[in-house]
Amino acid sequence: MSTRHATACLLALALAACDGPAAEPAQSSPQSAPSASLPSPDPAPALAPLAWPDPLPAAAADVPTLFKGLLIGTWTPDTPGDFDQAWVDEHGLRSVKGGEHASRRAWHGFTAATPFVPVQQLVAARAGESVAYLYSLVMRASLLDLEPPDVAAALHVRHRGRLRAFYDGRLVLDAPAQPGSAWGEARVPVTLTGPYDVLLLKCGSGSPALGPSPDVEARVSAADGSALAGLTWNSMRPGGLPTDLGAR
Repeated sequence: MSTRHATACLLALALAACDGPAAEPAQSSPQSAPSASLPSPDPAPALAPLAWPDPLPAAAADVPTLFKGLLIGTWTPDTPGDFDQAWVDEHGLRSVKGGEHASRRAWHGFTAATPFVPVQQLVAARAGESVAYLYSLVMRASLLDLEPPDVAAALHVRHRGRLRAFYDGRLVLDAPAQPGSAWGEARVPVTLTGPYDVLLLKCGSGSPALGPSPDVEARVSAADGSALAGLTWNSMRPGGLPTDLGAR
């Protein structure tokens, strides 16, 4: 008898079906098998909905300002005062617009030593109107946790020129230019949704419509304005961009 056949016989002994005909079972009235009573699983703990105070408080002094990121050159709008024209994929950050100005499109890392990013000093001088982009990652304390819980947060921005802020590809702020040497301030609710979130700032300057300077300051705090433990800024290159976009 082969090993496979012997194993099959052993499995069939309970039914007396190894080598001979199966015995007829004794007749009995049919009865349903008793059902086992299984305990109900504990319900998953309910997550409290995210909430933001209204109005949003100012950021505490120890909330770190945007100090590290990537600068995406400067461009002159094709139509004077046009702040809607886009030179990058503002909602996806996966492409850079080509064309006759492609040689000016480059991503350059920066580390700011001041509370604000001195965009005007970092970019090439350009007469008249110009638009610049700043890109940075809002990083959690650890990248090893790929699914950290969502956290209610606030984006705080100070600016002089026309400004738009895109958070994870979503337009969250569209602020007008400030007159003269004044600084405008804005706070908007945002949600930390993973090990990092993407912030893109579009800064205008060079005319009354676009403002006197593209310099900008940004912070991300907890919803109550306090500092979030371990939160910092990083300048990892976004996926999908060409490795060499030419000189600024």
